[in-house]
Amino acid sequence: MSSPRRNVLGALALLLLCSVLGWRVLQRHGNGHDLERLIAGQPATTTAAPAAAASAASLASQPVSKWVPTRSLAAGEKPKFTDAKFTNRLRNTAASADRLVRDGHALLLRNAFVDTASGEPLAIPAALRSSEPGAYIVQARGPIDTAFRGRLASAGARIIGYMPVDAFLVQATSAAAQSLADAPETAAVLAYEPYFKLEPGLLPLALATTASVDPLKLILTVPEPDATMPQITALGGREVFRERGVDGTLVTVEAPGSALVPLAQVAGVHLVERWLA
Repeated sequence: MSSPRRNVLGALALLLLCSVLGWRVLQRHGNGHDLERLIAGQPATTTAAPAAAASAASLASQPVSKWVPTRSLAAGEKPKFTDAKFTNRLRNTAASADRLVRDGHALLLRNAFVDTASGEPLAIPAALRSSEPGAYIVQARGPIDTAFRGRLASAGARIIGYMPVDAFLVQATSAAAQSLADAPETAAVLAYEPYFKLEPGLLPLALATTASVDPLKLILTVPEPDATMPQITALGGREVFRERGVDGTLVTVEAPGSALVPLAQVAGVHLVERWLA
């Protein structure tokens, strides 16, 4: 049987424990009213200052841009991120391709690894940029589905081909691209710059400080050859052969080396590759 002294000590210990727990709850949640709400199973009221709460609400209401930011890389400037294996591959992140794919916000191009959610600008050599690209890479918010395809169609964007991961290269006006950037089905939009069109083996020629004087034989992917060929011809490109390709008509041309970059800048040209005999 318990002694009166032991019962008194036990009651004092229990009272002390309750006091400590109550003090910790008050420290964490702010005041006695919050403690009463917690006991009643209701959420605690916030103690944030009105100005801070208003500021947080304002930030939350601001739209988040889905455009992948880009900037011009000045001559002689070293990029922030480099690729040890492919020195001409652009990056806005140091993450590996496997990591980007697992995170679900990767654009894996031949000449660029892009984290579409980082907000870090992709630095592109100025000579291989375009003010009016005419084509854009549009990434879906999740796997590509009928709603995403429908959104592209309603914006007037023409699908050229698939781009990893969960994205399409589309032919579209700048206004249509902005409409897609505002759409809920879209995760990211990236302008299809001339740099992305060149196969890796042609990049050293395109990035050289002086244009090559040697003639080139190139294969150009041209979705609308009738509309684009006059521009190619004006740059010195002579058509040699034409055949149907997966993402458009493949036009083999002979052109002066100095025309390499201008050809990549033609909006109607979506891929530039070296012809191999």
